[in-house]
Amino acid sequence: MILLKNNIKNELFYRLVSFLYKDVITIKYLSNIEQPILVYAFKVSLLVLTISLPLSYLLDYIFPNAETPDFEISIHTFWGAVIIAPIIETILMIPIILILQKYIHNIVTLSILSAIFWGGIHSLQFTFWGIAIFPLFFFMTMAYKYWDKISMGHAILVVMVIHAINNGTAMLLAATLESL
Repeated sequence: MILLKNNIKNELFYRLVSFLYKDVITIKYLSNIEQPILVYAFKVSLLVLTISLPLSYLLDYIFPNAETPDFEISIHTFWGAVIIAPIIETILMIPIILILQKYIHNIVTLSILSAIFWGGIHSLQFTFWGIAIFPLFFFMTMAYKYWDKISMGHAILVVMVIHAINNGTAMLLAATLESL
């Protein structure tokens, strides 16, 4: 009975998200781990960007005076954001996911709580940054859980690559906007 309820909840969630993103990608895609890690990571990164960028611009429009991250564009910043941060944050994500999964068995709920935690951590520095990065950590947690079925090494690698692509894209956008 409980399994049936969870399946119904999951199916309703998948249908809602599929309806909202039916022309982009469905959330069921995330469970497809029968593809190269780089292809998977690139597709998930595109999904994250389709949510995070409009959300960031909306927050900036609604709260024009809110403090936002202001990165100095340099090779050191790029190296730190694209290589170092994904490694460190992925390593820090694992214990949080392992603790949460002891109490929460639904992957969507687990991913939401993980994203809330990491959004809260990022909001300590800049209030609205946590909201903008919520989709990233939501999808990275889901990717981790799906790829962990193959191995923890695969799961760690896919999350690091998704994170690196996201941070690299953010740095390139910041550099482009700074040069305008």
